[in-house]
Order: sequence, then C-alpha cells, then structure tokens
Amino acid sequence: MKNKSIYFKYIAKSIQRLARYLCYITSFVILSGVNSICNAQSRFEGFYGQVGAGYESTGFSILNVVDTLPASSYPPNGVSIPRPNPVINNSTGFAGTMTLGYTYALTNQFLLGIGAEYSPFSQSTQNMTDAGVMGTIAMTRSWNLFLAPGYAIDDDKAIYAKVGYSRAKITISDGGNQGSTLLSGYSLGLGYKQFFAGNWYGFIETNFTAYRNHEFSTSEPFSYDHVAYTTGTNNKSLGAYSSNALLGIGYKF
Repeated sequence: MKNKSIYFKYIAKSIQRLARYLCYITSFVILSGVNSICNAQSRFEGFYGQVGAGYESTGFSILNVVDTLPASSYPPNGVSIPRPNPVINNSTGFAGTMTLGYTYALTNQFLLGIGAEYSPFSQSTQNMTDAGVMGTIAMTRSWNLFLAPGYAIDDDKAIYAKVGYSRAKITISDGGNQGSTLLSGYSLGLGYKQFFAGNWYGFIETNFTAYRNHEFSTSEPFSYDHVAYTTGTNNKSLGAYSSNALLGIGYKF
C-alpha cells in the first residue's frame, strides 16, 4: 500500500510538472502571436496625401416650398402661400479632391485608415424653374471625414472601403435673389490603390454621398392679391446627392 501511495504521488507530481510546461509553452505561443500583430509591418502604414480627378453626377431636391408674409405686411396674422416644387435638371461635370490621412496596419493584411478630403471646385451649375422663373443651383464645395477599412492584397496593392460624414455648401440663385446654406450627410466609397515607384501610388475609387433634407429660407419679394411685397420669405426643404468616379495619384510619407 505504501508503494502504491508513493507511485500515485509521483504520477500527480509528474502531471503537475507537465501542466506547468504546457502552460509555459501556451503562454509563449500567445505572446508571440500578440507581438507579431503589434509589430505588423505594412508598406501602406503611415501618413499619406493624394489628389484625384474625375467625373461627378449631382442632383438636388427642393420640396415643401412656401412663401410667407409677416403680420406687419399682411395683417392681422400674415399669410402662407404654398408653391409648386421647382423643376431641377440633374447635371454632370468635373470632380476634383485633395486628401490627407493616416493608414494603420492592424495586421500584415488588414488596414484601417482615417482621412479628410476637400473638394474645392464648384460642380456644374444646374438650371431650375421655380414658379415660371428661371434660376440656378450649385454645390460650390464640399468636405468629408472618413474611415477606410482595407485589405492588402500584397506588398503593393490594396482594396478599401470608405464610410464618412460630409458637408457641402449649396448656392441658389432664383429670380435675382441668391442664398446659400450648408447640408450634411453620409458618404460611402470603394477603392483600389497600388504603389508604382517608391512611395508613390496610384488609386481609383468611386463614392456616393447623400445629404439629408434641410429647411432653408431666403428673403424674396413677390406679389399676392395683385400687390407687390418686398418683405416676403421663401421657405423650402433642400436635399442633395452626388456620386463620382476618381483617378488619382498619392504619396505615402
């Protein structure tokens, strides 16, 4: 019985020793894996700047158009006059962007970028007809802040998606009256980039931006009951969207 007890104690100590060794080995493997992820190197990692040019399509919607007169001009309570929604022709034209950003390598393949882009060029002006009066509407410039998760195909090539928050300045000229406002919305995009010489790379991407409706008012003289008023206000709900295809060049610092 005494020999059996010694034997079982020996087995127990052997199992404990083996478990300890397995724990050491497992810890080493895990730490090595974490270290490799933390020290993942990618040619795409770092700050970058790029410019792109291409084709863009822009559209607008103007809804719930109402002309109003204050009580001081039309006693006792003023008046609100609904008007037909303007007819707007969609337009296409040149698109240009400038972008600064940073790409972080989560692993050797998986990337996460953050960036800001600016479109300083006015898109093609669109004609519109508002209650028989010819006018124009244009997106004069826009900004976009975005995240760009990506995947490195190899050391030189990567694909990526974009999701962001956008702002744009809209200018309306209608019957001699002009006003502007800022719209905000979301943006989505897909792209591909490839290094071709040192830190220089080329890219191609497509983007879509939708701007939510925004209540917009401008001072506007108009006639009512055969009387011309100069204190009227034109109220409307303004929305917009744009899509583009860009080809460009960039440099990774």
